[in-house]
Amino acid sequence: MPPTPALNDYGAKNHQLASHRWPGANTAIPFFYGYTEQMKVTEDFLKDNLGVDIFAISKLASGKERLIAPLDRQNFNLLAGETITAEIVIQNRKIGHNLVPEQRDFYESWVEFTATDSAAREFFHSGALTPDGFLDENAHTYTNRLINEEGRLIDLHQVWTTKARTFDNTISSGQSDLVRFKFRIPANTSGPITLTAKVNYRRFRRGFTNFILAKSVDYPIVQLGSASLPINIGKTEGSWPPPDKIQMLRWNNYGIALLRQQQYWKAQEAFQRVVEIDANYVDGYINLAIAAYSTLVDTRTDPDGAGNMSTANSASKDYGRALHYLAQALEKQPGNYRALYYRGLIYRLQNRLEDAISDLQLVAKQYPRFRQARQELGYAFFLLKQYGPAREQFEALQAINPDDLTAHYYLSLIYRQLGMQPEADREGALYSEHKDDTGAALLALYWRNKHPDIAHENQPYHVHGSGVK
Repeated sequence: MPPTPALNDYGAKNHQLASHRWPGANTAIPFFYGYTEQMKVTEDFLKDNLGVDIFAISKLASGKERLIAPLDRQNFNLLAGETITAEIVIQNRKIGHNLVPEQRDFYESWVEFTATDSAAREFFHSGALTPDGFLDENAHTYTNRLINEEGRLIDLHQVWTTKARTFDNTISSGQSDLVRFKFRIPANTSGPITLTAKVNYRRFRRGFTNFILAKSVDYPIVQLGSASLPINIGKTEGSWPPPDKIQMLRWNNYGIALLRQQQYWKAQEAFQRVVEIDANYVDGYINLAIAAYSTLVDTRTDPDGAGNMSTANSASKDYGRALHYLAQALEKQPGNYRALYYRGLIYRLQNRLEDAISDLQLVAKQYPRFRQARQELGYAFFLLKQYGPAREQFEALQAINPDDLTAHYYLSLIYRQLGMQPEADREGALYSEHKDDTGAALLALYWRNKHPDIAHENQPYHVHGSGVK
């Protein structure tokens, strides 16, 4: 509620009142009712909430894929007729929640990318709207797709009929996404060419507004972030300044986006560039450790059906590189809780349970509502058959989130070991009721097989292009 001028209001102090406009993401209400000033406030509030960085291009050189990055700080040669892949980093830097938040089945946010020649003629466009106002089905979107138990798409927000999510793409607050566009530069193109990337937002999908209003209306589209970069055809040469903090953070965001796409070895290369630029950047070493650790553990697996708590085949793996990077981080900043958490996690995977508990207890004490720390700590106690401390951690986890599936599962086992049979039965029943339905996953897979555009988007690493996937 920022102060706003109010020259003639008796309640004003120093000719100012606290604003009651409460701008947010709902562009539909001011548009529908014609509240022009509220619409402008809302649009201004939404602009530039995302970082958009045309970070790199890659192309074949001597039979190998060459990455040119950061694109605006490199000497390179680009020819008309070449095929290149532009790599765009999208960072959720100012939004305090995911892009997009819950109820994302009827929100619409997507990346629009264009390439134009020196005469502003467009020769590549991804993320365009069709003439009837619908979004290109091959656009890179931040949304989801829900289906009902018959395997039909829920496209009118009938969320109470949801059986499965076939696709769910979102960027957590502070995280990054990497979007790739592959295209051929026309043979007769003269430079420079200009690459432009925008992240657009529309409050409701066109199909939903058409249904609700019983007519077709162009609801407003707001840019949450954008960037544009000219590139020479021929040689790009320059004397570039030494990499600074901004370039370091660009590499760091790129690495985070690669982690998201499970390109762990490439993420390590990106984070190595981070610490080369600034050897004292502690998070760079922690991110290196995460990338190294992730190459050994697929964090998507969930063998117990209760939150990825298995140690199967982990104790024998070599986590030496990850632990080395964490040691470097802790040497530079002793007591760094992020480093302690990941070291405790690796110790738990190595079955070094006492060491894991020592680190994780420090983290849980400092951040008592950090669910993953409670989860890992409780599981370490559980493996040591120390059921009292394990119970304490999983009950604390349940206090943070009463619906936590991992807490239901392990408390059902812990209560049984402590002779608390009614409590064990209750937690077991809650786990059985809320655990993932394996049939739902198969239904989602079947739906994606019939919808290749969504199956393509569902892959962590994918490329958008004209006939290129």
